[in-house]
Amino acid sequence: MKRKIKLNLGCGNNIIDGFINVDLFVTSDKTVKADIKDLPFDKNYADYILCDNVLEHLPSSEVPDVLYEIKRVLKPGGQAIVVVPDFHDIAKQWLDNVDPVKFDWTTWKFFSDIIFGNQVHDGEYHKAAFYPGYIAFIMHMVGLHKFELVIVPRGISVGCLKEFEGMYHDEKSVVRNTMIIIKITK
Repeated sequence: MKRKIKLNLGCGNNIIDGFINVDLFVTSDKTVKADIKDLPFDKNYADYILCDNVLEHLPSSEVPDVLYEIKRVLKPGGQAIVVVPDFHDIAKQWLDNVDPVKFDWTTWKFFSDIIFGNQVHDGEYHKAAFYPGYIAFIMHMVGLHKFELVIVPRGISVGCLKEFEGMYHDEKSVVRNTMIIIKITK
């Protein structure tokens, strides 16, 4: 039986055994240093692609380039899992929790990091906002018509995400803001 080829795009420090871990900013002997807008893999190369909380780190004008690359590299019948934060939920949480007059460092820092990224290096800035309507539009724009959106509400256990191979599954952690999981089939 032939081993499935699995890519972990924009892996950062999330190195997953059994995957080819790809990142432009975090490199080690366990990662391939590459820009996910121009992957060093042949057409129809991968059986499975994970792109977990990566697209928000790119300018919105570059998001289609990444989706075209996923489409190019994914084998026919292959599956890609793309995870992005739901900006609508993030904005609602900011409005509900950040007092416009009284400053609270902890609350401000928590929500600022969610909105803008932790900004520890160039790859850790958030530059694009996602919500279901925009995702559907952009998926059709790049010709990825076979997809399903899974909305994962904040506050549920991360352990509930076991069906998505390669994602973090710590039973003690909870989703801190609503996530949108895009299940793509080529």
